Amino acid sequence: MTVETASTQTTIDPRVAARRTQLARERSSRRLRIALIVLGVVVFVVASVGVFFTPIFDVDHIIVRGASALPASTVSAASGITRGDPLILVRPGSAAHQIERLPYIANARVKRIFPGTVVITVRERTPVAYAQQDDAHFALLDASGRVLVIADVPPALPRIDGLLTVPAAGQRVKPAEIANVVPQLTPGLRSLLGAVQWENNELTLHLVDGLDVRMGDLGNIPAKAAVAEAVIARNTPGTKVVDVRVPTSPVSK
Repeated sequence: MTVETASTQTTIDPRVAARRTQLARERSSRRLRIALIVLGVVVFVVASVGVFFTPIFDVDHIIVRGASALPASTVSAASGITRGDPLILVRPGSAAHQIERLPYIANARVKRIFPGTVVITVRERTPVAYAQQDDAHFALLDASGRVLVIADVPPALPRIDGLLTVPAAGQRVKPAEIANVVPQLTPGLRSLLGAVQWENNELTLHLVDGLDVRMGDLGNIPAKAAVAEAVIARNTPGTKVVDVRVPTSPVSK
């Protein structure tokens, strides 16, 4: 008995083979394009970073605007930015926040201007009065009762007396509302004001001509001030006290 073995050979269609070859070439070409794109991006990023970290883009100028009470150097130093820093690493928001920690600064804005300039714009708080901290030091206060700075010479502002303690710069006196009395006064009364006395939870204005104005509590200051000014305008010589604690019923004596 004879057994015959049949050998079957599979033949690939030439068109299929050609298509496979074409697809392989397209995949290889696509991978090459992707590799070139990635390489180009890397080169661009590296080159860009290198350019921005060259001395051309260092901080060369720091311009401070809006500062009058504080030296520009104080504001600049508070920002943490120094000449020679890479401008791209300057963080405007963080620098502004650092500047606003200065007691005298109400708000700050920091702007980068390429290739090498930083512009700092600030708005300072306005002192309205002062309180004596000790025999040789005087605290300037804004309307919120915040201590702006401790000075060695009393400023040409109304004095606030009767505070138990006067804190360091950046903190507020108690009661903080006492400092806001001054800007609430009428211009005429404010021009005559020498000192504000806070005692036993009552407010008294000591005018430069020796007249005292009793204001009572810290409420309704504008109305009390307007009445006090009107009463003073028609007062007879020799009047020592004007009492407007009840503004609808003023008393002078």
